[in-house]
Amino acid sequence: MFYNCISLESVDIPVSVESIGESAFFNCVKLESIDVSPENKNFRSVDGVLFSADGKTLVRYPRFRDAESYRVPDGTEKIGAWAFGGCDALKTVALPDGLTTLEHNAFAFCQALKSVELPASLTTIDETAFWVCESLEAIEFPEGLTTIKRSAFSACKALKTVEFPASLRMVGAGAFSRCDLERVAFSEGLETLG
Repeated sequence: MFYNCISLESVDIPVSVESIGESAFFNCVKLESIDVSPENKNFRSVDGVLFSADGKTLVRYPRFRDAESYRVPDGTEKIGAWAFGGCDALKTVALPDGLTTLEHNAFAFCQALKSVELPASLTTIDETAFWVCESLEAIEFPEGLTTIKRSAFSACKALKTVEFPASLRMVGAGAFSRCDLERVAFSEGLETLG
């Protein structure tokens, strides 16, 4: 809906809004905060970051924030599609215990992102989740991770080493394409390599 609205600085979501599309605020390069009416039954704002009403899904982190780090609040179970997409300032993100899924393009085009703390509860990294995160230097996969989907880390050029946990069963096609990997450690449990 507001994709590529390059002058949009803030959003106030009224009580009547029931759904928001997955890339509604993508590439809103000046968006600093998203506020939600306290009476809205579907969404809420936590310090200007958009969440589902129950707090289990982080829907959108405003792209124009100048913070270099962000700790996702406890209780968050899913990072939604394009949730952090294009956030240029972020260098580090810490994900909480209990988080199970990173949806497609969750961190796509976060070109300053150097590290992400993945929790032990994470089971799935969806397709293109870290697509074109060119500064991502290292990623430590937790034991319990079962699936890395198609192009999940494509064009992460700073990534040099990948070590798969024993729990990993599937790595999708092109998951690490256009990476300058120097070392890959496969696990005994791996069943499918795309």
